[in-house]
Formats: sequence, C-alpha cells, structure tokens
Amino acid sequence: MVATCTLGIFYLMMRHFETAPDALFTTSILGLSEAFFQAATDLETYSWAMFCEVLCIYCTLRYMLVCRKEQTSPSYQTVLWAFLMSASLACAILFHLTLILIAPVFIWFIYRFGKIGNRIILLLSSVFVFLILVFVALILAFKHQDCASTFECIKWLKSADHGIPYQHSILTPLYTIWGFLRSFVYIPYPYEADWWIISGLTVIALLICFLFIKHLFAAPTKIKLPDMIDVWMKQLIFGLALPLIGFAVYFFPSDTERWIFILPIILLKIRPSNSQPARAALLLLLCINLLGGHFPAAINTNEKNQAQLAANHLRTGDMVVSPGHGWEELLPLFTKAKVTYFPFVYYVGSLKGTDPAQRLLHQEIEKTFNHGGHVYVIRSQLSHDSRGYKELEWMGMTYRGFFGLFKRYLRQTTSIPDCIRLEPVLNPKACVDRKRYMK
Repeated sequence: MVATCTLGIFYLMMRHFETAPDALFTTSILGLSEAFFQAATDLETYSWAMFCEVLCIYCTLRYMLVCRKEQTSPSYQTVLWAFLMSASLACAILFHLTLILIAPVFIWFIYRFGKIGNRIILLLSSVFVFLILVFVALILAFKHQDCASTFECIKWLKSADHGIPYQHSILTPLYTIWGFLRSFVYIPYPYEADWWIISGLTVIALLICFLFIKHLFAAPTKIKLPDMIDVWMKQLIFGLALPLIGFAVYFFPSDTERWIFILPIILLKIRPSNSQPARAALLLLLCINLLGGHFPAAINTNEKNQAQLAANHLRTGDMVVSPGHGWEELLPLFTKAKVTYFPFVYYVGSLKGTDPAQRLLHQEIEKTFNHGGHVYVIRSQLSHDSRGYKELEWMGMTYRGFFGLFKRYLRQTTSIPDCIRLEPVLNPKACVDRKRYMK
C-alpha cells in the first residue's frame, strides 16, 4: 500500500513535466524496477523512506510554484507546503538516516524561494517543525527500546552505524555501474546463482540501459514549466542526486539498497520519446526480469520459516550471535522476547576493528550467562550461507577466525539448522561431567 501511494505521488509530480501517458509510462518504470519492488516486498523501512522522499520532492515542487505566483508576503499555501516539506523530510530521515544527506538541499530551497523579509521566519519555522517531529519520534523510539539512560539511548543510536569499509579498487567504477543496473533489474550476487544466470540477467540490464540512453532522454519536455522553475528544478535534481550517488559509491556501490533513493530522482529527468517499440521493449524486459528473477525470490519462504523455527527457541535474556547480513535479521519479527542480537560484522565496523568487537562480544556473552540466558550462534557454517563472512574478510577476519572466537565455550548442536548453542566452562580442569554444562 505504501509503495502504491509512492507511485501515485510520483505520477502527480511527473504530470508537471509530461503528458498523462508519458507520466504513466515513467511511473511504470519506477514500479517495475528491482529496487522499488524489493523495497515494496521487504519487511524493512525502505518503502516508507522512499514514500517520504518522493513526497518531500513533490512538496518542494509545489512550494516553488506557489512562491513564484505570489508577489507579496507568503500566503497560507506557501507555509503549508514548506511545513509539509519539513515534516516529510523528518519522517524520511527517521526511516533511513541516509536521507540526512539531502536535508541541506531542501532547507536551502525553503530559504531561496521565500519572500525577502519573511524567508528567515519561514525557514526557522520549518526547521522547528522538522526538529519537533524528530525529537518526538526519538523519544517514542527510546521508550520502545527500553532505554533507561542517556548512555543507552546513544548506544542504540550508534547501532545504526554499520561502519563496514568497502574495499575500493580500480574496479570500483565497474561495480558502481553494475550496482546501478541491479537497481533496475534482478541480478543476484555470485553466491546466490550460477554464472550463466548472472550473465544473462546482466545482458538484460545492459539492453535496458541502452533503451534508456537512446530513447528515454531524447525528447524535450512535453509540458513547459516557467523558465526559472525549470532551471531550479534541474538544480534540485542535481543537488539531491550528487550526495546520494557519492555516498553509494563510497559505502557499497554494488548494493541495490544504496541506489533505491536515487531512482526516483533520476527518473524525474526522463522525457520519453514517441518510439512505441522502444517503450514496449523496455516494459517487456522489466516484466520478464521481475517475474523470472525477483518474484520467485520474493515468494521464497525458506528464510522466513528458518527464522520462525529459531524464534521458537528464544527466551527473554538470550543472546544471538551471527556474522551478520543473514536471515537472523528476521528474528525480531517472530518473537516478543527481549533478546540481545550481536551481528559481529556491524560491531567490527562501528568499533573500527576486530579486537574491540571481540572484547565486547565476550563481555556480552558473559553477561548473558550470568543472567541465566542462552547464547546461540547462527549461521556457523560458511558452506550454507556466506553473507557477512565476505565483509569480515575485508576487515581481516576469516571464517576460521570467526568460529575460533567460541573455542573457550562448550558448543552444543541444536534442532535449529545451522545453529549451535554455547555453554560456559565454569572450571575447565574440573570439567569431568560434560553433560552438566550441556543442559
């Protein structure tokens, strides 16, 4: 439903530049893209964040149009669109912190189009609305997370920092292009499919890219905007796209999630030509890829079933350790127990090293044992799922190194596939009855 509302707002925005059929065609491209469909079907906040982002851009456009028509002091419409812009921007940042990169652009546009003598008041009022919404949302989030002190609040906020450094090389430009193509079509990672499947889907992506370049950026604007609005809209698109593209290249250029917020901004520049065969070919390629590629993956419930099975074993006070980036991220959806989750790769990144992450890991494990909880290690076998291990290798830790972290504990197999349970060795020299520690 959120994705449908996003497409509706995007269509209304495109109607300012294109005729109804062209706007519907451009909106269809966004709706059939891999990144958008993935956001619409995943249980994460990307769909809500994109909705707020598109709404914010739409409010900015309406704000500029209203300001241009007004020759005197701002009317209630100017204030309304400015406040809606601030509110949607605040919500977008709360759903995904990446969008804080584009906040200065919107703030500047509020100031730039405000009437002289009133722009400072309007800007400060809009910023106040923004800060109030952020403050209230954070207070509610802290309460939901049971943060009892300022230190715990800061610790929870810092947990949003993955801190995983991407290993840039001479191939980074190619990875960037590949990541952008993956935002339009479904191209699995090498560990997810055979090479011939990846190659075939990459060819489809290149065909789609060719159609974009040849046909979708060739036509002039069908509906003429006022000259200054047209100029400032182009600058808005450039100002929004530049920091997001820079962050995508720096952080993880091959990841679809890095490009998801860039798609609607880039598509604002599309002016479809009148080539009906090119339009039909593009939509057909997108549909074939969506139905044959991402749709089977979207309806695959194996990871969901595995997470449900594991969640049935969790109790309040337990701890779940994993390399990160795997199906264990679904566990909070299937249990109400207060469980400590420790995706190791995130802590290695945020703490800037494997040594401090190891120390914190063992501290949390001991704390769990002292409170009578169990510690589970999810995805302890590299052959089953390599997600998270590749990032650990970037930071100097192999699979054997990760698994070696648990040598000091007794390890017990469980009924959960690819999961072991750790037990404390209270006195290793006197550990005669091993079963005593396996309960």
